[in-house]
Formats: sequence, C-alpha cells, structure tokens
Amino acid sequence: MKFEFLLLPGEPNFIFPQGLGWLGWLAFWGIALILFIEQFQKDQTRPRALSASLRWWIFLFLLVLTPLFNLFGVIRLPPETSLPPPGLPIERQGVALLIFSLLPITLAAGLLDSTRAVIIGLLTGFILWPMETHNPFTIPEYVLLSLLLYATFQQRYRSTFYRWLRNPIPATLLISFLFIPVIIISNALYAQGSLETRLDFAFTQLRYEWAVLATELAIAGVITFILTFAYPRAWGNISPLTPSPTERSLTTRFLYNLAPLALLLFILLIAVSWSVAGDVARTMLQERMVNTAENAIAVIPLFIGTGQNLIQQISQDPIWFNAPPDIQASSLRANYHLVPYFTQLLLLNTDGELEASYPPLDASQNPLYEQELAGIQRALEGIPPIQTYTIPPLESQQSALVSFIASVKSEDQQTVKGVLIGRTEIEVNPINSSMLVSLKSMTSLEGSGMLIDENQQILFHSNYSGLLDAYTGPVFDQGQSIEDRAPDGSRRLLYYLPARGHPWAVVLTVPARVAQQQALKIATPLLLTILFISLLAVISLRFSVRIITRSLETLAAEADRIASGKLDHPLAVSGEDEVSRLSRSFEQMRLSLNSRLEESKRLLEVSEGIAGNLEMEEAVKPLLQAALTTGACAARIVLTQAALPEAERDYVYPRHYGAGRCNDRFSHLDDQVLNLTSQQPRVALNHLSRIRLFNMPAGKMRPEALLAYAINHEKVHYGTLWLAFDQPHEFREDEMRFIATLARQAELAATNARLFQNADIGRQRLSSILASTADPVLVTDSQNRLYLANPAALQVLGINSPAGYEQPLDKVLTHPELVQLLSSSTEDQQSAEILLPDGHTFLAVASPVLAGGRQVGRVCVLRDVTRFKELDALKSEFVATVSHDLRAPLTLIRGYTTMLEMVGSLNEQQKNYTQKIVASVETMSKLVNNLLDLGRLEAGIGLQLEIVPVREALERAIAPLQLTAAQKQIQLSLEMPEDTSPLIEVDHALLQQALQNLIENAIKYTNPGGTVRVRTLAHDDNIIFEVSDNGIGIAPVDLPRLFEKFYRGAQRDARKQQGSGLGLAIVKSIVERHGGKVWVESQLGKGSTFSILMPIRQSGREK
Repeated sequence: MKFEFLLLPGEPNFIFPQGLGWLGWLAFWGIALILFIEQFQKDQTRPRALSASLRWWIFLFLLVLTPLFNLFGVIRLPPETSLPPPGLPIERQGVALLIFSLLPITLAAGLLDSTRAVIIGLLTGFILWPMETHNPFTIPEYVLLSLLLYATFQQRYRSTFYRWLRNPIPATLLISFLFIPVIIISNALYAQGSLETRLDFAFTQLRYEWAVLATELAIAGVITFILTFAYPRAWGNISPLTPSPTERSLTTRFLYNLAPLALLLFILLIAVSWSVAGDVARTMLQERMVNTAENAIAVIPLFIGTGQNLIQQISQDPIWFNAPPDIQASSLRANYHLVPYFTQLLLLNTDGELEASYPPLDASQNPLYEQELAGIQRALEGIPPIQTYTIPPLESQQSALVSFIASVKSEDQQTVKGVLIGRTEIEVNPINSSMLVSLKSMTSLEGSGMLIDENQQILFHSNYSGLLDAYTGPVFDQGQSIEDRAPDGSRRLLYYLPARGHPWAVVLTVPARVAQQQALKIATPLLLTILFISLLAVISLRFSVRIITRSLETLAAEADRIASGKLDHPLAVSGEDEVSRLSRSFEQMRLSLNSRLEESKRLLEVSEGIAGNLEMEEAVKPLLQAALTTGACAARIVLTQAALPEAERDYVYPRHYGAGRCNDRFSHLDDQVLNLTSQQPRVALNHLSRIRLFNMPAGKMRPEALLAYAINHEKVHYGTLWLAFDQPHEFREDEMRFIATLARQAELAATNARLFQNADIGRQRLSSILASTADPVLVTDSQNRLYLANPAALQVLGINSPAGYEQPLDKVLTHPELVQLLSSSTEDQQSAEILLPDGHTFLAVASPVLAGGRQVGRVCVLRDVTRFKELDALKSEFVATVSHDLRAPLTLIRGYTTMLEMVGSLNEQQKNYTQKIVASVETMSKLVNNLLDLGRLEAGIGLQLEIVPVREALERAIAPLQLTAAQKQIQLSLEMPEDTSPLIEVDHALLQQALQNLIENAIKYTNPGGTVRVRTLAHDDNIIFEVSDNGIGIAPVDLPRLFEKFYRGAQRDARKQQGSGLGLAIVKSIVERHGGKVWVESQLGKGSTFSILMPIRQSGREK
C-alpha cells in the first residue's frame, strides 16, 4: 500500500461492453433512468431551504471539486488486490482508494436536486472509467450510487429508521452493503469467458473493491455529517414528514420487519452453501491433483533407472572393441529390438565420431545435440559412468528426448574405447505410459500436466506446447498446492511435486473456474431448494398475514360503520383464535354500544322533555315512558313535600305521577315505596312474591318484581321513582344504571319545577313591589337595552310600555345624562342629577348587576330631589349673605380687641378674656372664609389655571404648617424623587388650599410624636397626591359621609378638635372642579391616607 499524489495510469483505456455485456449495460442505465424519473417528479413538489442561486453556486463548486478529488490523493493497494479481467488485454495495478472521490456525490445528494446529483455522479464515473477501472459499467454504477444517496437523504418518512437514514453516516454504511450485488453483477458482465470464469473474477474482486467503496463512502459520510451538524437546515428538504410504508399497512410492516431477517438468512444460507460447495470442490480437485501427480511421479525413477541399466549393459558388450562397423550396426539393431525402450542407439569412437547407429540417421540430420557433446567429452574421460541429458524433440515428436550416455571401456575397464548413446522419447516409452495418462488426464479438467527436469525445462506438456521452454512457476522442495494466476490473468490451482531421488518434478494446473463449476454443480440443487423454500415461505407468510389483515380490515370496516353511527350491522364470528376472540369482543362492543346509544337516545328525549317543560306533570311524561322500555308494566314517581314549591306545600302532599298499563293497579304502594326509599337509595326485588315486605290492602294486587330508586337533592329526600313488573324479572346492571340515571333526571325535573314556580312567585312579588314604589326604577341588560321599568318610571320619563322594552337606551330615553349613566361599564355605584323638562330634578343612582363576576346590566333608582335642591339653594344664599355680612363686624371686633392693651394695661384675667375673644373671632373668620370659598366653588366661578411644578406646589403647601407640626412634635415629611419634578396644570391657589386642608387635618388628628407623610405618584395621565398619618383614624361608619358639608365624625377623640366640618367638603369641590377625585383609606387607631387624583392637563375646562 502506498500513497500517490496523482492518479496517472498511463494512456486512458476505454473498454466497451462486449456480447451480453451490452444487455447488462443497458439494464443498468434503465434502472438508473427509472430511479431518476421517480426522484425528478418528487423534486417538483419538494420545498428547499437553500435558495436557487445558492444551489447553483454549490453545484458549480462541486463540479470543480469532482475531477480534483478523483485525480488527486490516491492510496494504491498491493497488486494482488486487482486481477486483470479474463479475456481482456489489460494490465491492472492494485485497487486505488480515492480518499475524497465520493464527497462531491454525497454533498450533491444532500444539498442539491436529483438532476445535479446525477450530473456529479456521471462526471465521476466518466473520469474513473478510462483512468482507473477500465470498466464500462463504472459510469452507470456511480449514477446509481448518486441516485441511491439522493433518495436516502431526501426521503421524508417520519419513523425512527428513516430519520436515522437521513443521517449521512448510517446512510452511506447501508448503501455500501446494498451496492455489493451491483459490484458483483458489473464485474461479472465486464469479464469475458464462461459463466464460471466471470463469477470467479467477480467474487475475487468483490472483497477489495467493496472495501475501497465502503471506505470512500465512510469518509464522505463523516465529512458530510460534520457539515450537516453545522448547517442542519440546509440538508435534505423541508417538506413535511409523511407516514412511512410500514405505518400505512400492517402487511407492509410485517414484510418490512421480516424481509431483512429473511434476506439475511437467505444470503447466509447461499453464502454458506456456496462456501461449502467451493471448499468441497477445491478439496476434490486438490485430492485428484495430488493422486495424479503421485501416480505420475512414481514412474520417473523407474524410467530413469531402467534407461541407465540398459545403456550400461549394452556398453559392456565386447563386440564394440574389435568388430567391423556392419557387425556393430547389427548388434545395435539387436539391442534396440531386444528391449523396447530406446528409440535410437548411437556408437561413437574415441574421437567423438559416429561409428554406427540404429535406426540409421539421415544425412541431413545432425547426429549429436549440443547437450550430448559435453556428455560425450566427459564419457571419453571416463567420468561419470552413466549420464542423462534431455534434448529437443524432432519435428515429428511431441515430447522431449532423454539421452543416456555411457563409456565403452576395454575388458580391463581401464581404457575408454568409445561412447554409447541411447535416446528415448518420453511419450513413446512404454514405461511412461501410466505417467502420460495421468498428466493428460488434467486436460479433462481444462488444466494441464507438465514434466520438468532439473533445469526447469518442460519435458512433456499435456497440451503439447512449450517443450523445453523454461518453467516460470513456483518451485518447492516437496509437494505443494497453491493458487496463482494463469497467463491470461485468471486464477488457477497449481500442484508441484518433485520426484524422490531425482531432480525431475511434475506440475499440474487446473483453472479456478473448474472449482467454481464443481461448486456450482454441488450447490445448485441446494440453492434451488433454498430458493424454492424461501419463495414458499414468503408466499405462505403473505397468505397468513393476508388472513390476519383481512380480518383486521373487516374489523376496521366495522369500526368505520360504528363511527358513522351504523350499529345495525352484525359481525360474523367463527373460530376460537385470537382474531376470532377480538371479533367476538368487537361484536359485543357493538351490541353494548348500540344499547348505550339507545339508552342515550332515550335519556336525550327525557332531557329535552325536562328542559322544554317547567311544569312537573309535562316534564315527567317522557321520563316515565323511557322507564317502561325496561319491560315494566308500571312506572311511577312520588314526590315529597320538600320537592314542592312553597305555595303548594301546605295543601298538596304528596304528589303522584304514573304511566303504564298497570299504573292504577299498583298505585296503592306509592307511600310504602316512598318510605322504603327514604331509608335506602335503591330497592331491587326480583321475586316479590317470596318476600312479605308490603302491607297489601284487601283486593289489591301485588307486583311480581319491583325496582325503586330514591330521588334525592343535596341530601334531601325528594321522592322516589319505582317500576312494577307483572312477571319475575332479573335486573341487569345496565337496566339499573339506566333507571338510576332516570332518577337523577327526575330530581332535576322536580328541582327545575320547584325553582321555576318559586322564581315566578318571587317575580310576582317583585312586580308588586315595583308597582307600588313611587320612585322610578329602570333596569338594563348587558347590551344597554331597557329591560324593565316600573309604572312610576313609565309616567315620569314618558316611556311607551311595552314597546320600549328591549330597545336601545338612546331610542327610549330622551335624557343624555341618564343614558350615559345607564351605559357606563364601571362596577362602581354612580349618581347624576337629571333635570326634566317640567322643571323637576331627580337624583339618579345606578348600581351594576353582577353575575359570575361580570356585569350583566344596571339598576337605576330616580329620587325626586326638586324640593331638596330648592332648600339647598336657599341655604347657600342664606349662608353666603350671613358670611358676607359677618366679615365687617368680625374685623371690627378683632381690631378693637387687639387695641385694648393700647388704652391701658390689662390684668391676667383681662388678657385671658381678650385672647379668647380674638381666638373666637379667628375661628369665626375662618368659618366665614370657608363658606365663601365653598360658595364660590359651588357657583362655578372659573379656574385660574397655570402650569405649576408639583414639587413647588407641595413645598408651598407644607411650609406654613411646619411650625404647627413642630409644636406638636409631629414629623412632617415630603417623599418625592429629587430628580423628578413633573408639571401640572391647576389653579395653584385652590390646589394649595386643598393640600393644606388635608395636611392640617392630618396634623390635627395625629397625636404628638406621630408622623405625617406627603408624597406623589404618577398614574397614566394623572398625578396622585397622598397625605398619610398614623393618627387616630376614622371609624368605618363615618367614611361614607366624610366629605359632606358640616359633617364631623362621631368619635370622641375627633370631637375634641375644633373644626367647622367644611375643610374636606372644600377639598372635594376643588378636586372635582379640576376633573379629579378624592378618597380616603383608614383604619381606626392606625391612621388615615387621603388621596387626590388630578389630571396633568385641564383640556377643555373653563378658565
């Protein structure tokens, strides 16, 4: 394994499909086209997170990266990882691992559309086809790979498995396994030769090519996962998730769950069968080759030894020393025919010249070979005694010759007289017949058998080729079986066995496809059996699942009918298996549901009857009829006094209602059943004749069965609902539940009737009260429409009754102030003075009507205050006149009193009297001033508005009272942020007077040592002034009248302080003149807080 920077295999080699390869090539493209069309159609509706322009830029970037990543950065595996394809003139290097080759395809499949992803795959395949793989199937392979990755990344199924597949790492891992059949088929179609040769090449290349593909996919998956982790929304598409195929069909889910296991088992069985068959076939071949080689090699020592012995015996014949040439030739002929071993005998003299030969040599034939010349020289030297050489065959011969050379010596064995040569052809030598048969037997296996000598020359070849050529295969010291490559690149099995005691060896070769053929013959029946069993299992499972799903479909159809309200269709049930039990339960559910629906229908009719009738007699009729559906002959309701309206309790008790053909026959039992149910809520008697429970009057009939339920309302016994049966009756649970529900409905009907009649009585009482009330009363609803008006209101306001009811207020009333008061949405009580055209003034007080925490209308009472207004005007005129007339005398009294000391000295008692006079005058003056101020405010004199800083107004109000607070040891403080000083539009003098009145009161009613705090709060477009103290507080009874003129609290501590009772009235008048409001919060003994809310701007007010 080595790293190469650049993929440069030499000249690009374009290999095209041949023969059946064209059909496979077209099939690959057909599959790719179908997948592309499917994904292209889906692309038309897939929304994308990335914009179109950005996708174009990414596509162009990946187009640039594709050739770079497929030509640079190569890890080259060893040469043995790549076989040259059989039948093709290609020299292959080791398989190349292109590190980032599949990264552009993976990114295009996840970020772009199918068309651009296919273009990237097409470009990748077109680069690798001539440069690396030389396989014409490379292009459709990479197109298929890009489409598989695209389909995996772009699917939007919502199950966990498919969500997991959208992740690049699991997706690339799965696709690497799915691509194994593609690699096998493409390599098998790429190679040439028989089916076995193609399969052998395909399976041999599979492990290396798949390992490289899986590694490249893993690298691309990891890098892509990192990128998608950083930009998750860019991956895939943003279309909504849809149910997966396994969620749509139970059959599909079953097959999807079973198919991987079945497929894995099928592949495992095939792989094991093929592997076992291959091992068996290989073992059989190897055993045959071993036996063949051993049979052949066993002949060699005999062949060599026989030749050496024969040549030595012939060389020792004395005739060779003195006989003439013709005698020598005759002797050679005799020895030639004596033992059929040698094909030619030659006698040479000491000069190395030919003396005699048999058979005679042609004149044109070279008598001696180069190999023999060296042997002759050594033989003339006398060493060694016997030599053996291999020499080329003649043109007519098909195997090498073996030449045995022996020295011809004198009788004393001391002098060499000549050289005897015996030649034999390996193929025609009778001793070698068994060896040759063994070697030639390899041709039946499409193999070959060879005999090689010590110089690694081929002496015999079963195919009669390459005689005396050098053997280039492996050599071993002992028998060894290996696998190597044939000259055409295909795999073959080779067995090498050297001869014992002799440097010759036997080499046997058999193509590996023969083992594949044998394995195929062995495995085919088993594979067909496995395939048949698998198909049979799939069909069986399909039909088995179909039976279950058909039953479930029937249940689903029944469920749809039930959901649509069709409960009259019975479900046929047969068998006792789980599905049958489910169907039986489903049918029972249908019957129960049908019964429940019928029961609900009857209860609905009962509820409608109760809701539509507030008279008890009409309301219970559907209830009694529903009770009779249980098979009872009589249904009766008996009500106690507690269930009757107030008006009927004194003269109607109890009340009875009944229905049924036996209604009158058993009515005499009402009181006894009523007493019985007052003690227990339910009475169920199946066989009443067996029980002596009732006192039966003479001549009265007894029911055979009875069912009674108490009618209770909030633990109060209202009565009973009971049913009588003229035959013994077994009460089912659903019947008792139904009657219990009817009893509750009867309780509801009795309660509604009682409440309605009580409400009607109350309404009549209220109508009488309103009719007898002299003050006008108006009632409105939540939509500001007139709901009710008493006769006084109709007369005073001129309302046309009843035409004015349920009409908008502005169409009924002609007084805007009254319409505004009644239309207000506030939950507080409000009042307003209404001046009628006849001169009468009414004080209208409106209060909200609340129900459930929300306002549903308003009630308004109008009181004639015309006389009070006149008296108030006279009082105000009188007070103003008196106050004005008192100011001059009070001034003279105060002046002359203060001048008494100027006339002469006064004693202490006189000074005390004058001080009391001055104090009384001051009090009278203050009262007069307050009365005048109040009069001015009530007269509506215009405000002198100006923009005043709030802090300044407060400080000017507090400053004059600091001394008074200090004299009482009261802490007077102003709480207001230093950095804020809002502006307010007010009559400065009036605001100061109002604040001083509140502060003065706080000081006055606070014990020494207390605190008085003044602070402001911002509230929307208003400012709130708060004056708080921890003084004596105000009693709750005094709070409602606290701001009335001349009113002073009833507390003893408050009465100790002098005052006119006008200060708070003046404050209220000043605040209301500014469009604000004033209120107080107080706890007795803990202090009080007076609050003034003033608008910041006085828009639209009279100045």
